[in-house]
Parts: sequence; C-alpha cells; structure tokens
Amino acid sequence: MRRMNPKSGAVAAFVLWGILAIVILLIVAMKAIPRAPEAGEVVPEAAVPVEVVTIEPVAHENVVALTGRLIPDVHARLAALKPGRVRELPVRKGDVVKEGDLLLRLEDRLARAALRQTVIREDEARRDFERWETLRETGAVSASEFEQIQMALDTATIAREAAEVNVEFCEVRSPCDGVVDERLVELGEYAHEGGHVLTVVRTDPLKLSFSVPERDIFAAVVGAPAVFAVSAYPGRAFTGKVSFVAAAADFPVFDFNCLCRILAHVRTITTGSGTPVFNQDAVSICGITVKRTPCPSVFTRQILASSQSVCSYFEKPVFG
Repeated sequence: MRRMNPKSGAVAAFVLWGILAIVILLIVAMKAIPRAPEAGEVVPEAAVPVEVVTIEPVAHENVVALTGRLIPDVHARLAALKPGRVRELPVRKGDVVKEGDLLLRLEDRLARAALRQTVIREDEARRDFERWETLRETGAVSASEFEQIQMALDTATIAREAAEVNVEFCEVRSPCDGVVDERLVELGEYAHEGGHVLTVVRTDPLKLSFSVPERDIFAAVVGAPAVFAVSAYPGRAFTGKVSFVAAAADFPVFDFNCLCRILAHVRTITTGSGTPVFNQDAVSICGITVKRTPCPSVFTRQILASSQSVCSYFEKPVFG
C-alpha cells in the first residue's frame, strides 16, 4: 500500500476550495442581474424629479465694461519765464489758490526800475505830442514834423509795454482755481528760464480717462453717455459724457484713449493711494474685484482694480 504525499493533498484541497468560491460568486452575480420582463408584463417606472421654469423675455444691457482712472481737469506745470533768484514764494504744497494769485516772484528790482524810466519817457513824449498837436491845428508845424513827434510817442509807449512784460516775466501766477500740487523751488534759490517750479491742478470737475479696445471703438462716440463707479464710494454710480476719442490707436495694444467729462459732482473723490473699500457683493479674482450683478439677466460687470481705478461703461449702439 502506497502512502499519499502530504503536499499533493494540500494542493488538491486548495483547488477544491477555489472551485467552490467561484461557484458561489457566480450564483450571487446571477441573482444580482435583473430579470428580463416577460411578454405582456408591465414594469413600473421610477419617479424622476422635474423642475419647471417659466421662460420670459428679459431686456439685456448692451454695454462695454472698462477700467479707467480719474484725472484732474487741469494739470498745469508752471515754469519760470526768465532766470533769477526767488524773492517771494507765498504758497505751499497743498494750498488752495484762485486764478491770478501770485505763486512766485523772482528778483525784479532792476526790471521795475527800467519800467519807471519808460513811464517817465512816455509821459514826456505824450506832453510833447499834445503841445505839437495844438501847434498843428494853427498851422505852425508841418505834417512831417508832427509825424516824428507822434512816432516818438508810439516808440515810448512800446518801450513801456515791453518793460511791463519784463516785470510780469518775474512772476508766476495761477492759471486757474485749484490746488498747489508741487513746489520744486525754495525761497532764495535760483530758478532757470523754462525750469519747472510749480504744479497747479484743478480737481473740480474731474475727468475720466479710459482706453477702449479696437473691437469696441465704434461704441465710443463723442457725446455718448457713460456711467462709472468708484471703489471709494461703493454702491454709488456717477454719470458723464464722452468728450474725446483718440483718432489713432496706441501701438502695440491697439487701444483708443478716451476722456469723459463728469456730469455728477464728485469733487470729494481723491485719486491718492490707499486701501480700496468694496461692496460686500463683490468677489476678488486675481487681485481684481468683480462686482456681481443682482439680476442674472444683466451681464454688466464693474471691475475695480484699486482706489485709483474706476469702472466705466457706455452703451453700444444696436444695429438693426
């Protein structure tokens, strides 16, 4: 009688258990497969949730949304019209000035002395003219002699006017109502002819500067209405009209620079740096704040990049 090898018995048992596991899995899988309905058998359908939406016509705003910045209406860089030492400097940076106010005076004593001399000569020439005019009426002087006296008076008058202009060149006055934004010289310093000495800006009213892409330039028309928002005043809108459209695009971006004259009173808006304050209904994307519109049918977005930036948009003309 031969003895069975233990290893062969273990292998046979493993094979039997494997076959049994496969048979069990096949039975479970067959029970999980749904039974095909027989002919004439009615199978109930599963309930599917349905949402009913009413479709109504909604007007869409046809606008172009852009970013821009507020700039002063006047930004005057004032220069000295002649060289000289600064003798008077009555204003400081930030002072409010009126049109014609004295901002700077150079040393003008020699110029004023020359003006007084020309005034004396003009007075003397005028007295001579009046005396010779009386003699001409009586026929005591010839026409040529009277013309020389009249020419002398005209020459003296021209010299006096030139001396007055020379005195005015020693002064720098404000060209408009505004604020002293820069003061680049100090009392006693030497100012060069044509050198930048002061800057005056007029911030009432302000202007809105923005660039329009080439694809939307047909919408930028002088006189077209514009509406814009300022990050410093969340929830408020300001109005204006397009006052300038560039005749040529900037290279290489091919944007057209435009200016908008602001109609609403926004004198208190500042363009300095600072932390912008935005609406609670705004979301920040890559550092740019996009204001979400309350109505999903309106696709206008107001983009506010910083406290120096504003969003402007104007209506596109609709072509039939």
